[in-house]
Amino acid sequence: MDVAFIARENRKRRKVILNQRRNKEIIQTVELEHRTNRTIDVINSGVASGPSTISLDPANQLHLGLPEYECQFCGALLWYNERIYKSRNEHIPRFSLCCQEGRIYLPLLRETPHILETLLDYQGGREGRKFRDNIRLYNSMFAFTSIGAKVDTGINKSPGPYVFRINGQNHHIIGSLLPSDGHRPKFAQLYIYDTENEVANRMNAFGTDGNLQNIDRNIVADLIQMFDCENEIVKAFRMARDRFVQDDFMPMRLRIIGSRGEVLQQYNRPSCAEIAGLIVGDLGSVDRHRDIIVDHKTEGLKRISDLHPSFMAMQYPILFPYGEDGFRLGIQCRQTSRRKTNSRQYITMREFYAYRIQNRLNDGKTLMRGGKLFQQYIVDAFSCVEEERLQYIRRNQTN
Repeated sequence: MDVAFIARENRKRRKVILNQRRNKEIIQTVELEHRTNRTIDVINSGVASGPSTISLDPANQLHLGLPEYECQFCGALLWYNERIYKSRNEHIPRFSLCCQEGRIYLPLLRETPHILETLLDYQGGREGRKFRDNIRLYNSMFAFTSIGAKVDTGINKSPGPYVFRINGQNHHIIGSLLPSDGHRPKFAQLYIYDTENEVANRMNAFGTDGNLQNIDRNIVADLIQMFDCENEIVKAFRMARDRFVQDDFMPMRLRIIGSRGEVLQQYNRPSCAEIAGLIVGDLGSVDRHRDIIVDHKTEGLKRISDLHPSFMAMQYPILFPYGEDGFRLGIQCRQTSRRKTNSRQYITMREFYAYRIQNRLNDGKTLMRGGKLFQQYIVDAFSCVEEERLQYIRRNQTN
């Protein structure tokens, strides 16, 4: 048979396949727009039209399969429809929402500690399932800070998937090292005050409103042991505790440093001595712009900056069991061949969180398996990004 004839037939066959694939994508896009508009109409119709009855017929649903495509720059697992050029049928698609085509580079998260790995295992037993159902409660028991926004608990009273929603301005606040006279310890104070009865103190501090029956005493004890061994921020507070034991009458403050030296610019794991220090007496010339200064004993609460590297790690110790650094100013972008000459040199807050929440095969899975707590983290991160955008508008009114 003529070779030229075979080549022409193969080209025709490939052209037919490409046209079929392109038509299928167009049909899926039209169906998605139609269902979106229909859903919006149902929502806008209000309560007068009664409960919404959106069809759950599989024939009317859009199925994109699994995120089987790996970003060639950062290794994030994405869907084919998330590629940059959706009009092209690329064999090796390119993505930008994860790492801006290689411009964003962050260190991979470490593997989950063994104790937490067992509790987060979805194929584990009843103990792990109960822990995941109450993971937000356990995280609050070990968090150093509290959320200033109001959490909407009524939204989950009706049947449906779990939703985390907050109202008002969101921020993180922290108290003093020791509780005021007549008050019980909570949050960061639990790492210092009466640690001989730490398990009971933590359970009593967050076991109100009928939640005490959902807390496992053995899990609390195991988590205390894990954080003491692995978390650098916990080690800093334990250092303050040991100093109080040596000299109970000497007032002191704990400084959690907001800047990072040249050694830590490449995201090496910070040690306790590099991120925190005890201050006895006056602060002197210490730069307190973004440092977290935890006083000895005060009545009020302090708001900490969302630009501090430990901002998220202090609120979500279960998601960041090693006390890993989060976003801070001055993280440089990577030099790539696709980079424009007038492009930015530093990573934005949105780019940082967009990179961090992606799923990668060789990345630690603690964050991705956080369940309800991971949803809270995403809402918290989004509110920080929105706050930063509003701050930029406020600072650049003349422009």
